[in-house]
Amino acid sequence: MVVNVISKSALYQDSDRLLQIILLIALFCIAFSIIAAIVLAGSITKPILKMIRLMKRVMDGELSTRYQTKRRYDEFDELGGNFNAMVARIDELLNAVYVEQDQKRVAELKALQAQINPHFLYNTLDIIKWTALIQKANHAAEMVSLLSRLLRISLGKGEETVTVEEEIEHVRCYLGIQQFRFNFNIETSVEMAEEVRLLRTPKLILQPLIENAILHAFEGRESGGRIEIACAREPGGGIRFEIADNGVGMDPKAAQRMLEQPGGGKDKPGGIGLANVDERIKLICGQGYGIRIQSELGAGTRIRIRLPLMT
Repeated sequence: MVVNVISKSALYQDSDRLLQIILLIALFCIAFSIIAAIVLAGSITKPILKMIRLMKRVMDGELSTRYQTKRRYDEFDELGGNFNAMVARIDELLNAVYVEQDQKRVAELKALQAQINPHFLYNTLDIIKWTALIQKANHAAEMVSLLSRLLRISLGKGEETVTVEEEIEHVRCYLGIQQFRFNFNIETSVEMAEEVRLLRTPKLILQPLIENAILHAFEGRESGGRIEIACAREPGGGIRFEIADNGVGMDPKAAQRMLEQPGGGKDKPGGIGLANVDERIKLICGQGYGIRIQSELGAGTRIRIRLPLMT
């Protein structure tokens, strides 16, 4: 029998050292985990807090605020890019609204200024009509009566819109005056669906188009001219005016240029011009509405006006 005596400290020396190493490794892992968690949380919360601060600045009206992206492109940079695009779009839309409202105010001011002379003219024409009737100048009296009705509809009550029925009546008065003025042989037809009679439309949108047709479409022609005017509901909603003539027509590119020339051009006697009518419709109804021209040389011209349903 061999007996060997070993002290307890010597027996557990290696195991104690191993436990110390394990404890140090555990403490290091815990410290590393805490630091990594803090860093990871900061990398997530800092961009979110930054985005919140930028959104508050945008809410305060600072639309020049932008999110600065980092060199490395991650999800937050993608979110920041979308944020920048959103703010830029909001700024663009606000500027468009400002411009549209400014144009509308200018148009309203011009309309108010233009109402002064027609009121005086309307009252004067009434006197001329009765004078002509007394002197038995029936044609002159009828012309003055038509012009008075035309002015009455034009003035309205200071509103931007009239009923479709009133707009059609305005056109009929204008055509009656032109027949006396030029003694032209242009056949005209006016069709109006019953369901659109009391709907509303921007006023004075048909007369400039018909004036252009009379002055330009049948130039040099003594007979055989025809102008067709129609108004009906659109299947997809809204109403549509159509003015068609069998005149000389024009090149499609020239027709498009007429819509792009405000005022209709200084050398054209055709009233306020197609571009101004189209712009007025867009100011009142929105950018999705307005005038479309379809024309070919020698085949006549067809103009379509698309409007929303307004009651």
